[in-house]
Amino acid sequence: GSSGPRAPQPPPSASELHAVRRLLNANPTSPLSQLLLEHIDDPAVVTPGPAGAMTKQALAFKALLSLLRAGNSAELQNATMFLNHIIVRTPSAAQQAAQQAAQQAAQ
Repeated sequence: GSSGPRAPQPPPSASELHAVRRLLNANPTSPLSQLLLEHIDDPAVVTPGPAGAMTKQALAFKALLSLLRAGNSAELQNATMFLNHIIVRTPSAAQQAAQQAAQQAAQ
């Protein structure tokens, strides 16, 4: 259900990379941060490659970048759905347990 070939996503600018890093650092316990924080300086993650060859980290970064770049509500919705799809497939039982522990500690 796609509308023809998509242009590859351009690599992030320095300010976009900074915005993503700031977002991840602000929410270090989120599944997204746990997935991406240690890989944010990896060129293989932040530089777009062929979709089929992308790691989960690269896909998550791409989704986050799409979210930042969304120019209208449809793009925003698509990027959000893409991100949710990646995150839903990602968390391990250990991550979920750690999150629950963190939430209980915060209460």
